[in-house]
Amino acid sequence: MKHKPKDLSDPRVLRAEAARTSEEFDRLMRGKQFESKAELEEYMRSLVGKSFDELPMPELTPRDKAQDLVYDAWEEKSGRRRAEMARKALELWSDCADAYCLLAETAKSMAEERRLLEAAVAAGERAVGPEPFREDVGRFWGIHATRPYMRARFLLAGLLWDQDEREAAIKHARELMRLNPNDNQGIRYTLVGWLLQVGNDRGAIALLDRFDEVTAGWLYARALLEFRTWGDSDRTRETLASAFRSNDILPEYLIALRPEPEALPDCFSRGTDDEAMLVLGDLGEAWQATKGALDWLRDRWLSSDTGKRGR
Repeated sequence: MKHKPKDLSDPRVLRAEAARTSEEFDRLMRGKQFESKAELEEYMRSLVGKSFDELPMPELTPRDKAQDLVYDAWEEKSGRRRAEMARKALELWSDCADAYCLLAETAKSMAEERRLLEAAVAAGERAVGPEPFREDVGRFWGIHATRPYMRARFLLAGLLWDQDEREAAIKHARELMRLNPNDNQGIRYTLVGWLLQVGNDRGAIALLDRFDEVTAGWLYARALLEFRTWGDSDRTRETLASAFRSNDILPEYLIALRPEPEALPDCFSRGTDDEAMLVLGDLGEAWQATKGALDWLRDRWLSSDTGKRGR
């Protein structure tokens, strides 16, 4: 299927095109059987330098047409137009989980949003079928058909959290990470904040240690955990200083030097305002709920070189 050139600087378009490319590659490989690794490698070499438009593709199924319509809808700015396209996608294929998720965006109540997201999860589960849930745990995201289900279930988890069904939300997030331990969706960044908010420090520590990384979200979460354990110590000061270096904008949000953002960005680069807003969304409430934590952060921030320059 030919597509016009897109503005990949637009996060909506970039997300849609990435998903579309993955979808088309999955479609290209559908039904192919290779006798050996060498045969697969030879086939892959034959694709180099070619676009999908130049390759013989299988005939589009109703599912393919529905997903293509969903990806087009992701690029739309109008909520009304996205909803129209979602309804058309469901007419083409009733198990299009992504289409239910699009309709949930324009739901008129939280109850309706929940109904639609639950329908999305159920549709995604039907589309996947029972076997991958038994046979493919651990590499779930690598099976392309699972991704709408994974997206829908993560959205449902977030809604449950907003409805104060916190243990249910955490259970969904943990199950998604059991299915896909590599966490291509980045669920861990949300989950660590949820665990901190409910006081499950042991679970948060286990998650932080499992993904030993130096991202801003991880460093600010670890600094908070260490403060809860040891208070203002040399160790916690060192971790917090590393967090400041990873993103020196987040403290300004946490101590209210910047207004809380009205909406979160779709993507980010490290060390940027966009990253700070996303980490604030994940960890802000946990910092606020920890007695003395914001006062400690404020004192350390204002005595740091960046904090001094900002005064």
